[in-house]
Formats: sequence, structure tokens, C-alpha cells
Amino acid sequence: MLYMNESDIWQAAHEAKRLTDENSRAVLLKAVQLLRDLVTLTNEVSDGWAYWRAPCRAARQLQTLIQAGLPTNRNNFTAPVTTAAQVRKASAPIKAFLTREARQLQGKTLVFPY
Repeated sequence: MLYMNESDIWQAAHEAKRLTDENSRAVLLKAVQLLRDLVTLTNEVSDGWAYWRAPCRAARQLQTLIQAGLPTNRNNFTAPVTTAAQVRKASAPIKAFLTREARQLQGKTLVFPY
């Protein structure tokens, strides 16, 4: 699944809390928080996350990283380790989006974990 709706993101936060690797859990929780913050910002300044495609496209790498970092039956319930460098790389398109759409975002921005 590529697109994560709001309930998918909340579920990812819940699942990330259950990871046994403490470092991976901390990194993944920060990634999920960044995505949640982007959704909140999008909902504040537009018709909503489900309707404005640009922020979702900008967060595609982050969504993919989050989904890959969660234990599922596809990865035999053993999630790969998620690193800060991966989150930083996945955040780059979001930063570019914030720069491009600064006017639409009414000067609001996000705090990036890394």
C-alpha cells in the first residue's frame, strides 16, 4: 500500500510502539510523527489530506519507509531496522514541498526530527 490515510497513520504509530528494537522504534515513531504533522498541516490549510495530492506525493518516500519498518505478515513479523539517515532522506521531498508551497501553507512549517 502506498497511500496512507489518517487512520493508517494512527495505526502505524500504534504498531511502531510495539517494536522491540529501541533505536528503530524511536526513529520510526519520529517518522510517523512527522507524517502526522504533515497531515495536520495539510488539513489546516486545504480541503484535507485526502484531497490535496501534492503533500501526499511529497511524503511518498516517508510513507513507504514507515510501512516497510512495521512488522507485518509480509516480512514475517520482523521489521527491518529503520535509521535516522533513511528518515532524513525521505524527508527531503517534504522540505521541498514546504518551500514550493509556502504561500499556500500560509507560512506554517514543520519541525523535522533529523
